[in-house]
Amino acid sequence: MSNFAIAVSCAAGLLMLAACQTTPTAAQLERGYVTDFASCAAAGNPVVRGYPRRCLHNGQYFIEDS
Repeated sequence: MSNFAIAVSCAAGLLMLAACQTTPTAAQLERGYVTDFASCAAAGNPVVRGYPRRCLHNGQYFIEDS
């Protein structure tokens, strides 16, 4: 296999891996895919008042942009 074919194969594999990392799974979509403060609050998670506000989802805080 030529160096070009190897490079193209590696690039295609990396692109596929990146796509899998950013695409929510069916289970994530079913229980509410949380990626930021807005989606955390919309999913009904507790919002900590203060400045800036924080939303807690599965042990992770999402901070509201000011």
